[in-house]
Amino acid sequence: MRHVLVTFCVLVLAGVGAAVAGESHDAASEPRIVEMWSCTLKDGKTPDEVRATNSRWLKAVNEKLEGSPVASYVLENIVGAPNSFGYLDVYPSLEVWAAAKRAGQSDVFEAIDAEFDELSDCSSNSLHRSHQS
Repeated sequence: MRHVLVTFCVLVLAGVGAAVAGESHDAASEPRIVEMWSCTLKDGKTPDEVRATNSRWLKAVNEKLEGSPVASYVLENIVGAPNSFGYLDVYPSLEVWAAAKRAGQSDVFEAIDAEFDELSDCSSNSLHRSHQS
C-alpha cells in the first residue's frame, strides 16, 4: 500500500511541477524524471531547516541549468513516523537530471550537500519516469 501511495504522490507532484513551471498542456503531458529520497531527520533538527536547505539547493540548480526548470518538494509525513520525510525532485528530462548531477560536483553544491548531511540521513533514493494520465 505504501508503494502505491508513493507512486501516486510522484505522479501528482510531477504534474504539479509542470503546472507551476507554467508549461502548456502539451508540454505538461511529456514524461518527467522524478527522483525520490527517503530520509530521517536528525535529533535537534527541524523541518524548517530542511526546507530552507532544499530551497537553496533548488535555487542553485536552476541558476546552473538556465532554461531547464527543476521543481523540488519536501514531503512531510501526516501519519506515520514523525521524523521521516522525503524529497521529490522533478526534472524535465533525463538529460537535465544528468546535468544537475554533474553540476552537483561543484563547491557550491558540496557545501549544500554538507548541510543536508547535518540535517538528515537519507537511506535510499529512486529514479522514475512519470507520465501524466
